[in-house]
Amino acid sequence: MFSPLLILATDVLSLPTGIYDNWVERKYGISVQGWGSWSWDWAKGELISVVIGSLLITLLYAVIRKSPRRWWFYFWLVSVPLLVIGIFVQPLIIDPMFHKFVPLAQKDPRLTASLQELVQHAGQNIPPERMFWMGAAEKSTALNAYVTGFGGSKRIVVWDTTIAKMNTPQIVFVTGHEMGHYVLRHIPKLIVLNSLAFLILFYLGYRCIGWVLARWGGKWGIRGLEDWASLPALLLLLSVFSFISNPIGNKISRYYEHQADQYGLEVTHALTPDSGQVAAQAFQILGEVDLSDPEPNRLDIFLFYSHPAIPNRIRFALTYDPWSNGGSGEFVH
Repeated sequence: MFSPLLILATDVLSLPTGIYDNWVERKYGISVQGWGSWSWDWAKGELISVVIGSLLITLLYAVIRKSPRRWWFYFWLVSVPLLVIGIFVQPLIIDPMFHKFVPLAQKDPRLTASLQELVQHAGQNIPPERMFWMGAAEKSTALNAYVTGFGGSKRIVVWDTTIAKMNTPQIVFVTGHEMGHYVLRHIPKLIVLNSLAFLILFYLGYRCIGWVLARWGGKWGIRGLEDWASLPALLLLLSVFSFISNPIGNKISRYYEHQADQYGLEVTHALTPDSGQVAAQAFQILGEVDLSDPEPNRLDIFLFYSHPAIPNRIRFALTYDPWSNGGSGEFVH
């Protein structure tokens, strides 16, 4: 019972922050979700966290007791396939627990036809069955579209709020951006990068936890790393290292998002008149609806932004023009 109670206690302590975040989003009209629905989502998320977290913690301590000196490596070997499995099943099992997903062709056949024209122009094979409408409007006014999963679970998802507030050319660009993630293989690349990050994170935890327990373990009543009581100290170390590494992960994410913006501009160039203007309009709508900072601080971008700032994306959309002198795009020729 140690692991479930620790996870539950940690999440309950952070619950006031989550309540405050939702209160702020409701105040500014981004969230329209009632508190009952919000609480039910929190409870479902908590159940998932307790089940998955308890499994991972049990596995971790089994590995620690089996190999006190190499646990960081062996646990990493086990965690990589679990990460891959998690990415595969999330769009199939986890996401539908919180939102409704319907094939886009059932909700908007005309938009689906326009997107299929985009796919054919790009020379890709993304069937309508891989394009999904997501019902976000019952909970949020925010706009979004994304690529998730891989293999049989890979899909492009467009929120219904995006469809309601953007016209077809703008949505075609947004989908072109998401298709860029698909075509440029960003998901498998991120799986590899995250796996390497986990390896470094676990190794740093291994190198530091011994020193921490040698210095303070006696005062805390911890008998050794194999003692379940060492878990909070180990989680604290891993959390600190993860927080420190966040800017690196965000930098990589911004780079991939910029590549997807570029792909979206290139793939819609021959399909949409003034495609740069259309893309800039889409970014403007996105920024206005999501209340994005029009002049974000560079430090905030470095520390917290997983996407390029909206002003930078608009500027790029309006200035990117490799075709003016008879050239071609980098990704779409």
